[in-house]
Amino acid sequence: MFMIERTFLMLDRIGRFSEIKLWKQGLKHWDAFLQASSVKGISQSRKQAFDKALKLFRKKLYDYDSEFFALKLPKHEHWRLYSFFKDQALFLDIETSGFRNDVTVIGVYSEALGFAQFVKGLNLDFKALQRFVDHSKILITFNGSSFDIPILQRKGLIIRKPHIDLRFVCSKLNLNNGLKTVEKSLGIARPEPVANMQGFDAVSLWHNYKIFKSKQSLKLLLQYNEEDVVNLSLIADKVVPLLEKKTLHENIVNEKQ
Repeated sequence: MFMIERTFLMLDRIGRFSEIKLWKQGLKHWDAFLQASSVKGISQSRKQAFDKALKLFRKKLYDYDSEFFALKLPKHEHWRLYSFFKDQALFLDIETSGFRNDVTVIGVYSEALGFAQFVKGLNLDFKALQRFVDHSKILITFNGSSFDIPILQRKGLIIRKPHIDLRFVCSKLNLNNGLKTVEKSLGIARPEPVANMQGFDAVSLWHNYKIFKSKQSLKLLLQYNEEDVVNLSLIADKVVPLLEKKTLHENIVNEKQ
């Protein structure tokens, strides 16, 4: 059973507390709710409306209509879609010159389309990037909701897919601070010579490439960006199942109270 099929937050006036109350009644997935003749605390007319909505949710899910859930599901709960859509996820990370809107490198990775990089002055093509986004079902970043995504949208990128910002998923698990710190906490190691690089190093490498025409600097920058992107998939595969367990455990705790 996928986590999204245990989720009732898209129903009218159902929040986290109400969802837990449903789980406590044994209604831990959509089918259980649909099969129940009645639900404590919910009138028959309201249940009929919820039944209709859940049938629509199931149809949209198995039609792989992720954009539907991007609108229905609260943004901070988009992580619940990961286990269902993970094979069609697009992992994304950008580098800048130090000026917020000056994008230098964009790295993307998906299981279906592979890994690609777009470099300013070489092959930076936002139409090509849009095709990657359009062929995906969910978008995964780290701190992208406040950095990567707003910048790319100002460049004209259209994003209607659900967006999972792993920074906030990690925060729910008390894995705070930056991407590199989270990687170390999860036992994810980067190869030399980019093992100890940080964001400011990426800025320096770009300027070395542009000013001194250093091909080695560009090579290191691209390797650094590739690690940023590919490691997002490793992080997601580790932290989302942990958050699922934690979220479901809240139900167990409440049942014992």
